[in-house]
Amino acid sequence: MKRFLFVLFFQCVIVQLAIGQSLTVSDLFTLSSTPSKSIDNYLGKKGFVVAGSNYNSDITTISFSQKKKNSRDADSVIRTVDLYKKDDSYFFVLKTSSIAEYENGCNWLKKNQFFYTAGKDSSRTAAYTFQKRNYVVNTGPVIKEQDTIYHFSVRKKQIPEIQEVQYAEDL
Repeated sequence: MKRFLFVLFFQCVIVQLAIGQSLTVSDLFTLSSTPSKSIDNYLGKKGFVVAGSNYNSDITTISFSQKKKNSRDADSVIRTVDLYKKDDSYFFVLKTSSIAEYENGCNWLKKNQFFYTAGKDSSRTAAYTFQKRNYVVNTGPVIKEQDTIYHFSVRKKQIPEIQEVQYAEDL
């Protein structure tokens, strides 16, 4: 009985570690509604650690990179998350080197009824701008040193208080 419980516990831990390593586009929306003090904890559970930070005049940038378990992971997919903070608004950027993850993320946005305009470029790696309610998502490839990195930039637009709105242009 003890052996059975030990094996069951061990399998649960392994499954949780495997699940904890993935970060998807839907997680970026969870991040945008997560309190600012819990963002690093959330990303830590997903397998990311703080890689660095930068403070410019009014924008704070914090970069998170995925933990590598061993040296054999050197050829695997590269994933990073950048957090940009200006005043009280946050902007999240997920970067991945996997075209499959990029396509899955774009398909997820389309299935969840994000508005986008299909341009003339119908290739798998076309850049898109998706929009739904107060979310704007920019996607696309960036070529960096002969590597292609695909990004998802999620910005949650802050809706002004009713007292601040006088005209429709204020929205």
